[in-house]
Amino acid sequence: MDDYEKARAVVLDKNNSFAELSKWSGMSIPRLKQFRADPEKLKTAKWIAVHKLAEMYREVNVDMNFDMKNFIKVHDDEHSESGWAKILPDGKVILDNNLEYYKAGQQLILKDDHQDDHHTIDNKATDNLRRQKFAAEEIAAKKIQAEKDAIGAQMIGKTITTKHGQGEVIAYDGARVIVDYGNFTRAMPITFFMKD
Repeated sequence: MDDYEKARAVVLDKNNSFAELSKWSGMSIPRLKQFRADPEKLKTAKWIAVHKLAEMYREVNVDMNFDMKNFIKVHDDEHSESGWAKILPDGKVILDNNLEYYKAGQQLILKDDHQDDHHTIDNKATDNLRRQKFAAEEIAAKKIQAEKDAIGAQMIGKTITTKHGQGEVIAYDGARVIVDYGNFTRAMPITFFMKD
């Protein structure tokens, strides 16, 4: 395969997002969409962009062939899409590329109905896992915000010294404390006052 054919294969592979292709080639997403719709237009593209896409083809294929035993083909029956996932040493299955509904890096739960050529995503279990993760992240974010709010409330009325001089904390807006230095005020992130 020459560079043009490799670039064509990369552009036509719907497992490659336009953002990823743009990052590799330096081409705009609208231009890449034109190439996917009509790959013959790649012949009019700058040689360097075609060469970069061909490099992407080589790297993806080397990566996939390098440790293929840790990758499996997965299929989302509900949304009629396929992709690749990596099996981690702890047994977790992590999606390796973006699908329409699931994003690269997301943990998947698979059905027990393994087929010869692919594993099927258990949409209900995967969605439940995602909801649990979001809920845990939301609880953690609320805990951090509550800590910020407590510190912010304690800071109001206190005199502090910063690189701008000595000033009084006159307000807290949920993210920053407002410090009055007499003839000017400055907003400082509350995280400046939080301990690690």
